[in-house]
Amino acid sequence: MQIPEPTGRTDYPTIADITKERVRRVIAKLAEAQVEEHKDEKKKKASTELFVAESATYAAGKARTQDRGFRVLELAESNLKTWDPAKATDLSSLEKELELFTDPLKPGWKKEDLLVEILLWEGFSLTSALEKKKAGANNFVSVTDEGMSFRLWVCMDEKLSFTQKDLATLGIGSEDVVVFLDSSLTDALKSKLADMLRLKVV
Repeated sequence: MQIPEPTGRTDYPTIADITKERVRRVIAKLAEAQVEEHKDEKKKKASTELFVAESATYAAGKARTQDRGFRVLELAESNLKTWDPAKATDLSSLEKELELFTDPLKPGWKKEDLLVEILLWEGFSLTSALEKKKAGANNFVSVTDEGMSFRLWVCMDEKLSFTQKDLATLGIGSEDVVVFLDSSLTDALKSKLADMLRLKVV
């Protein structure tokens, strides 16, 4: 965690910016070192001229297979609308407020931001492993955390189009939690999924 303390510089306005640049430079150096390491290994093991010629290409490709990226998360407001009881002063105003909460998500919400918020709600760490999956026409994110005894599945598609057979291909465990957008579910589908899964909605 790094507080964005101002530095007075234009190239790196905050301490956080300096931290990110340092990480980027370390990643670049590690990538260069790995390329050179593989070049040396292949030259030592090469038994033919063709094998030697291909070693540099192999080394570069091998280095690119490792993920040394990093994520930066910033403290932000929730993606959910906040209920303000002061606005519901009578029956008419209460009805208007309830209509606004038919969809609990704020206008302009982003899937990446909502996913992080769901992780925190369910007790998963920000370093959880994320894997994209497909079921029918819909996209799911499978979340695994070493500290949790179950997986988390999140589908943030606004329209759903999958069969029970499609869901079975995901390998969702009996203890896994599956989260959908409430607006994407009809009452009938919500009831059916609740019988099949540990269903939660947002």
